[in-house]
Amino acid sequence: MQPFLKTNRLLLRNLSCEDLDILYDYRNNADCARYQHWTDTSREALRDFINTFGSCTFPSSEPEQHFPAMDIVGLVEKENLPSVALLKKLGFVEEAYSDKIH
Repeated sequence: MQPFLKTNRLLLRNLSCEDLDILYDYRNNADCARYQHWTDTSREALRDFINTFGSCTFPSSEPEQHFPAMDIVGLVEKENLPSVALLKKLGFVEEAYSDKIH
């Protein structure tokens, strides 16, 4: 599987069926889910998610990617101050906040 972006500390690539257990653990971890709004974190729902979005190209017009340009966008809850601070430290610019993303 070809990565989209690879650095010494980051590998950005599509999800694959081998990621199911890791994704399940992540989505069912109370600390990780604190600022998330997932409704169904069952293995079946996550398997469907991987099957639906695992072969997406980057960038694309898929609903999970809201910006078709090559910008990297971080969607973070405004209450998640540690993540907001990290994104600012990395050079991200705060543009807007929305209670819902369509």
